[in-house]
This record gives sequence, structure tokens and C-alpha cells, in this order.
Amino acid sequence: MSESRTQVVSGTSRRIPVWTWFAVFNVVVVVAAVIGIKAYLDRDRPVVVAPLVEPTPPIQESKTPNDQAREASTKKSLAKEPEATASLLPSVPQPRTTAELVAGVQDGVVFLTTYNSKGDKLGFGTGFVIDSKGLVATNFHVLRSSSAADVEFHNRDRIKVKGVLAWDMATDLAILELANLPKGLKALELATTLERPDGTDVIAIGHPQEFKFTTTTGILSAVRKTSELPLQYRQFLGAKADDTWLQTNAVISGGSSGGPLLDRTGHVIGINTWVSGNYSFAIDVRHLAALKQSLKSESLMLADLTGPGEQLANLLAEFQQRAQWFNMQIGNAPNEAKRLELLETKHPAAEFAPRLYELAVECEHTPVAYECLDWACQIAGQQSAPATCDAVLRRIGDRLSEKYADDPRLVGLMWGMRGSPRPGAWYVMQRIGEGSSVRDARGIGLFSAGYARLASAKDGESAAASGLLEKVVEQYSDVIYHCSDPRHPEHLIASEAKELLYRINNLSVGSPAMEISGMGLDAAKFKLTDYRGKIVVLDFWEDECQYCREMWPHERKMVAELKDAPFALVGVFSGKKLSLQQLVDNGTVTWKNWVDDTGNPISTTWRIEGFPTLYILDHNGVIRYRATGLVSDAQLSKWVQDLLAKVPKPAPSAAL
Repeated sequence: MSESRTQVVSGTSRRIPVWTWFAVFNVVVVVAAVIGIKAYLDRDRPVVVAPLVEPTPPIQESKTPNDQAREASTKKSLAKEPEATASLLPSVPQPRTTAELVAGVQDGVVFLTTYNSKGDKLGFGTGFVIDSKGLVATNFHVLRSSSAADVEFHNRDRIKVKGVLAWDMATDLAILELANLPKGLKALELATTLERPDGTDVIAIGHPQEFKFTTTTGILSAVRKTSELPLQYRQFLGAKADDTWLQTNAVISGGSSGGPLLDRTGHVIGINTWVSGNYSFAIDVRHLAALKQSLKSESLMLADLTGPGEQLANLLAEFQQRAQWFNMQIGNAPNEAKRLELLETKHPAAEFAPRLYELAVECEHTPVAYECLDWACQIAGQQSAPATCDAVLRRIGDRLSEKYADDPRLVGLMWGMRGSPRPGAWYVMQRIGEGSSVRDARGIGLFSAGYARLASAKDGESAAASGLLEKVVEQYSDVIYHCSDPRHPEHLIASEAKELLYRINNLSVGSPAMEISGMGLDAAKFKLTDYRGKIVVLDFWEDECQYCREMWPHERKMVAELKDAPFALVGVFSGKKLSLQQLVDNGTVTWKNWVDDTGNPISTTWRIEGFPTLYILDHNGVIRYRATGLVSDAQLSKWVQDLLAKVPKPAPSAAL
């Protein structure tokens, strides 16, 4: 054979032309190419694996009545196979477009309006239905100070709120009961999975600035515990360290609080709660699910639960008016004696702190009770408050320790009280420092008590302060607190306690003065202990300080008049040596000085924070007085004369 193939047909032989084989070959190649391209294009499509189905037995050629019945049954089974197949597939929520999602859930989102006891509109926020019984979830802060509320649905139906079935201040959540159920009630589904991948698409629905039923979209930027938030937000939230927050860029603002944060399947993953800059934060829905498990058998009316907030607001407004009047009276006082009398007998804190405490007792079953005690502490603990406030502060300390030992808001309260000079306030801080179950509150309570007692400058308080601060260093070395000073964005309270202990041990009244050794203008080295046996005025100063300049004449006078007494005025000059030399040469400065001009090592060691700073030492080198700023001539002379009177007289010489 040459250019042909042979095919046997009916016992005869016949040739097939070459061009026919060529054409068939081309067709096969084209079909194969098409199949290959289609397989390539379909490579990313999901593979659907059908569930296993029992094979249908073959139908016999000869059908008996039983065979016919079996065939009919088989056909009926095959007809239902798609439905059966669907039931065997796992139920996986499918992502929806924003429009589809909103259409499916908007009937379950409500516009929440709150009212005061007079029926006046107080505020507004968002809520959403969480089950077929008509329970509505929202933020607790939306209800603050309200005595009544109602909700408006997307179809404009308005329903009154009957009361609150559950609430949690730490997570800022509340579950409301409606007075009746509207038609076609639509409940939103809560997500059950705990996975919250960063970058997940999210949808927020709320009423920002009263623009009702507004939808915004974004992504889940991060999932954070309270303990992982920037420090300045911890006090603001008053939340527990392990509470979970969803950070998103879905825009919300006032009026959106309490609204649902949804994923693309329409499930609620969070409740929108607060905003910081361009980021929104929602409390994770797992906290709402937990709260739902603690529903009360009967709801508590808003007038009983949050209504006392209105009483608190009215009481604070009254206090503010009285405080303004009192400040005017103080300003018009004819003399210091009258001013002191007004502070002790007319200060509004003496009246309002007990009233706040009484309100806290009356509404102890409500969240307002803690706020009353917080305000009472702030008012009674202020520097100008009279001594009569100490009694109510002690009662407040006992109640906080007994009723709110586990409240994370104690951290902020303890830090805010640290400057109080009132012994009653020290009692509050120390009571929380020793009794709170919140570790940060304990550490900061002890630190604040030590800080306040040290700052009081009262005799005997340094030793008590030392004991508290030493406990902070030993037991709370990792507790951090935020400070608004941008140079110190974070504070380890143990580090702060160590610094205070340094000042107590080395720089407080009653402590032996630290040694100073350095060069004078003559380049000769001298020490502070060279003056032991004399009363020493140790003056830290600089030549450009106005108060320093005002004190120079009296200091020159003291140096001249007491030249034969056991007295010395010694300076620590912070500045250029040439400037000091000029002042000495022209007779302005007539006392010896150390030159503290390179990094101010002496001033740093003595923690000098302003000029002038004076330490007055007795003849044993013990600090007896300390002052920063302008000291009057009379006061400085009195301090020196009091100490000179205590210097032992030299024993008389024996007669020859």
C-alpha cells in the first residue's frame, strides 16, 4: 500500500482517500483543543460533589405486578431526588449584596427615643430585635437618665418600651422588653461563630445625627480586647480587660449607638458603641449572647432603673449653681480670716456630698448608684472642701469596697483622687487599694493614697506614705496608667512610686540632706558637710529668675548680720560661670556657690523643678524647711532664727 488505509466492508476491500484521513485528524485536533480550553477556563470554578445515592436496581424485561409497583416507586423516588439532595448539603449562609442584606434586616432595626420624667424628649439611639418575643438590644448609655422610651420601626410603627430585662455596664449593653409586639416582627440573627477575620466586610445600620435608618459599609479593621486598647481609652470605657471590641471603618456617629454591625451573611457580629477619630467600635455580639442568658423574670421600668440619673443630673446642676455663688462670696471676703471661715462653714461640698451618698443608697439597685458615689468623692475630696467632709468620705469608701469591689471604673476614680489633701479621701483610696478585686484598682489605689499623703506636707505622713509606696513597688510593678502629659504617655506606677520614695528618703522634711560636692568660682572643691554645726540656707537659683533677684537684697543682709553666728547661706547656681563671676564682682552675690552648669547634675539629684528652691537645714544637716518660689523676708528670717535658737551653746572654757 502506498498513500491509503484499507477498511473491510461486507467482505470486500476498498481504499479510503488520504484527504479523508487528513480531514478527520483536523477535526479531532480542534475538538481536543476546545475541550482543553474549556477545562482551563473552568479551573477556578468550585467542584460540586453530589451526595452518594443508592443505585437503582435494573428493571426486568418481563414485568410482574410487583415489578410494575417497584418501577412506579423508583420513578417517584427519582422525581424527588433534587429535594433530597438539597437536604443533605450543609446549610452555609451565602454572602449577599448590601441592598439584599439591608432589605432583609431593616424591619428588625428600630429608632429608639428616650424621655425624662416630664415626658420631654431626652435623646435617641438605635436598637434591633433579637428574638420573636420582641426583645430589643441596644447600648445602655442610650438609656442614661431616661424615665421612658419608645421604638420606631422601619414601617413607622411606634411601640412603647415596657422595661429592661438585662443590662451590663461594663459592656454597655441592655436588653429591652416592648409593651406589645408589632405585626410582621423581624428578628436579626446573632452570629454564633467566634471567628472575626480582619478585613471582613461589615455593614452598620443606625440613625446618625437622627438621619433615620442609615446604612454604612466598611471592613473589620481589627479585633481587640480592652487590655489591648490605647491606655487613654481604658479609663474612658470602664470595661473589663478581656471584653472584646470590633474596630471598623464603617462610619457611625451620635444616634448610631446600639445599632447592629453585620457581616455579609446578615448575621449580627457586634453592637456599635463608640467612635474614635475615623474608627468605630462595636462590642462583640458574644457579650450580648451571654447577657441574653441572664434575663430577669420581669422587666424593670426605666423610671426605676435609669430614672435616678435625672435626679443625679438635677443635683449636680444645683451644686454647680451653689458653687458659683460660693466662689463669688470667697472673692468678696474682706480678709483671710473671713475667707477661711466661709470655706469651713459655707462650702457647698458639706451639703451636697452627703446628699449624693444618700441618693446612692436609695437607688443602690441601679447603675446610677455608682455614679453618685463617684461624684460624691470628687466633690468631698477637693482641696478646698471642709474637714466635715471626711466623715462622708469614710462612708463612701466603705460602700465602694463592699458594693463595687469588682468595678473596673474604680481605676479612674482612684487616679483622679490622688491629689486630695483630705484624710477621708486617703481612707477611700487605701480601702480600695486593699479590698478591690480589680488588680489595677488595687495598685493605683495604694499609689494614690501614698502620693496624696506625701503631698499633704503634714507631720508624720511621710512614713505612712512610704509603707504604701513600697507595697506598690513590690506587688504592682506591671500596672500602667495613662497620663495626659505628651512627654509621658505611659506611667508604670511602680516607677512613679520609686521616684516618690527617693524624694521621701532624701528630700522630705526630716530627712538628712544629701551630700553636695563640687567646684566654686575659685575652682576649689567644697562640700555641704563642711557646714555641719551651722544652720544652712541652701538656695538653688539662676540669674534670670525674677523671684531670685527679688530675694538677693535680703539674702545679702542675712549674710552680713549673721556673719558671727553658726549660719551659712550657700547657693547652687544653674548657669554660666561667667555670669556668676560678674554678680560676685559687682557685690550682688556675697555668698559661696557651686556652679551647676554642665547638665545640672546637682539640681537633677535634688529634683529641682523651679527657681528659687530653698532647703533650710539644722545644725545636724537635717532638712527642716523646704520652699519653691518667692519666700518673704520675714518668713525666711523666722525659719533661720527658730533653728539658730536650737543650736547647742558651746561649753564654757575651764578657768585657768
